[in-house]
Amino acid sequence: MLSIVHKAFMIAGSGMMIMSHGFLRGEEANASLNPVCFHPSPAGAPVVLVEEGIPHAKIVVAAKAKKEQRGIFYMAAKEFAEHVKLATGAELPIMGDDEPCGGVLVLIGNSLETERRQITANDLPPEGFRVKTFDSGVAIVGGPAAAGVPESDRGTLFGVYDFLERYLGIRWYYPGDDGRVVPKRNDLRINPIHYTDAPHRILRVQLAGGDPTLYPRYRAGKSTPVNIFCHTPLRFDTLKAHPECLELDRSGNRNPGMPCYGNPKTAELFVQDVADFYEKGVRTPWLHWDGKTLWHAPTDKVIAISPPDKSIACCCDHCRKLFDADADPLGRASRIMADYVVRVARLVKERWPEKIVYYLPYLNYTLPPRDLQLPDNVVVCVCLMYGVNDKEPQVAKAHSEMIRGWKQAGGKKVFVWTYPCWPVEDTALPFQYPHVLQEFEKRHRDDIAGEGSVSYTHLRAHETA
Repeated sequence: MLSIVHKAFMIAGSGMMIMSHGFLRGEEANASLNPVCFHPSPAGAPVVLVEEGIPHAKIVVAAKAKKEQRGIFYMAAKEFAEHVKLATGAELPIMGDDEPCGGVLVLIGNSLETERRQITANDLPPEGFRVKTFDSGVAIVGGPAAAGVPESDRGTLFGVYDFLERYLGIRWYYPGDDGRVVPKRNDLRINPIHYTDAPHRILRVQLAGGDPTLYPRYRAGKSTPVNIFCHTPLRFDTLKAHPECLELDRSGNRNPGMPCYGNPKTAELFVQDVADFYEKGVRTPWLHWDGKTLWHAPTDKVIAISPPDKSIACCCDHCRKLFDADADPLGRASRIMADYVVRVARLVKERWPEKIVYYLPYLNYTLPPRDLQLPDNVVVCVCLMYGVNDKEPQVAKAHSEMIRGWKQAGGKKVFVWTYPCWPVEDTALPFQYPHVLQEFEKRHRDDIAGEGSVSYTHLRAHETA
């Protein structure tokens, strides 16, 4: 199914290395689940949450979360209660930590009760979580959010989903109730346990479309200010007064919708547009064609470089000197764009030393030029132009060269843009590839910082066969 494929992409490399201590039952060390990090188990008897369909436990969240009935802790508690009821028929009440809390407890998120028991995940990375039993219950707590990335507070929610998968055998294969598998049982009994996990990738997103309820269940998320930006800016009004900074075609005409990236002046004008955006609120270059929203505009931390959705084909003197017609088709304009990125990055560092320049290699500038060294304020997100057909050795080799070449050029891990729509669009046969994606993740565990995948809406029906 498509969602199995997408989940393989999202979490194949997300778990920490497993470190077992003592005997673990199959449900706890299930090889089909994320390889979480097991710690020495606390002493004590099993924790009984449900017995013969009768609830024996209460769910406890922070009083504010219960009162407002919103936020990540309350969402996690609701998901826990809903799925326990679906599996066992037992309805566990959700209580605030300002209410009397006796008996068996399920502590979800930080609260007075977790504080009293000194159970925390503050030592874990953003989006990480800890599951730990205590003498009268079990706690599921998430790590702190990354600075400036509020959506990275999902650790507690991820912990709940891991618990539901591990102890109740629940799976989410595709949107809707038909895609949710909930094995029925009468009891929910948890042996003493302590484990942690955190995503290995700091960015795991889908590029629009699909069912947003599946994203956190597949551990999609981010703990970085970097996102997957593309084809930005959209408008080049500034260049109208500088036609020499527009693409020159073979007929000698200038293209008003495509910059000339070989002209050094183009980089200066782009940085001035960025300055006007920050300092004067001029939004025109990034204004979407709907006239209202902004399209991948600069943020407080990131400035994106991604040309319009066409190959670089400028015939001006600047670009002809850098264009390599004899190179691989995916690298013929790489030097043009690389020089442009270096110019912009240096200008950005002079004016905004705290900001990151994001660059998306694509089409005929996908491959890194030889001996390129990018400034340290540049992050690269490379488009894997051969789709996800890494089962073919030549494709796997080409993608590895792209990824590791840009990693070397930038001196840091890269982000990648993946295309599950390819090779599906080129074949009439079902194409199943979760295992291919898992091997890809393992092979590039130390090369890739994060990933974005094209949306469900780009995929043809036979991919889900």
